[in-house]
Amino acid sequence: MLAEEGAVVTKVIELQVPDSVLEERICGRWIHKGSGRSYHVKYAPPKSMKKDKNGQPIESTMKDDETGEPLMQVCSAQKEMNVFPSFVGLLFH
Repeated sequence: MLAEEGAVVTKVIELQVPDSVLEERICGRWIHKGSGRSYHVKYAPPKSMKKDKNGQPIESTMKDDETGEPLMQVCSAQKEMNVFPSFVGLLFH
């Protein structure tokens, strides 16, 4: 693809991030399928979010702030919506 555009890679950056951090960031994300709005249980929760006694979000309370429609957790929506490129599955080995 780069060759077709005449582009050349001159530098590469490697980020070393623990799997647990990647999992928290990806699996903590919930999306509204219709609009693409995204929320995160830790960093940008929907106003409707309630947590269970273990501090986990209660799925039935995860609603879009604008429409009130149910949100989908990215980890569970990944295959249905093609949210991630196929290589993301390699992150969780």
